[in-house]
Amino acid sequence: MSGFLLVGGIFFAFWLSAKNRKRDLETLDVELSRDFEEEFKLKEPLAMDHSSPELEDLVEWLEEDMRESQTEEEDTFEIR
Repeated sequence: MSGFLLVGGIFFAFWLSAKNRKRDLETLDVELSRDFEEEFKLKEPLAMDHSSPELEDLVEWLEEDMRESQTEEEDTFEIR
């Protein structure tokens, strides 16, 4: 009987953990989408004009982020 309760408790803990992780990921995704829309003031990304200032800001931000990532990779080194 105690073995059954132990297995049931472990199963319940894993199920609860997975449920909470899924909920947290969904909440984070919504928050990131909202922050992205606020940052670049996007209402309808698919209907956006390709010459708009919002798109230029987005491209500049992405280029800056890529440059920072590359410099961080160059700054790190391995000791063998």
